[in-house]
Amino acid sequence: MPAGQGTVEALLSARDAGGRTLLQAAVAGGAGDATSFLLEEGNKWAKQRRYRHELQAELLDRQLGSFVNGCDAEGRSALAMLCSRAEAGRDAAISLLEAQADLMQRDNAGMTPFLSCCHSGNCPVLLLLLKGTRGGVLRDVDDAL
Repeated sequence: MPAGQGTVEALLSARDAGGRTLLQAAVAGGAGDATSFLLEEGNKWAKQRRYRHELQAELLDRQLGSFVNGCDAEGRSALAMLCSRAEAGRDAAISLLEAQADLMQRDNAGMTPFLSCCHSGNCPVLLLLLKGTRGGVLRDVDDAL
């Protein structure tokens, strides 16, 4: 926590015996300079907190992305593994896609999940990928073979 940060938080949350905040007391007392100062400091404090929370949210998104698109020793993601199974169901594929699984991520052999579907003959998931990308996966070139 930056120096003085705890002090600002304490001042913003402080209440007098009547339940008034410092801002309310400054306004009630006609202290315009104090009112302006408290509002400025409150805005700075809120802006800093918002920034930290946005950074934390971005880090969480990246961690989730690494979890969803993480690879095994052969470079295969969870979606690629699912697509390589002929009997894999659409529901699992939908769940992975909703979690932002990368359709174009190649494994160590150069295979994408779409190409894995083609090779495994998993037509239900293949059709899902085609419809879900409006045919975008067709730009995938099978240079893995």
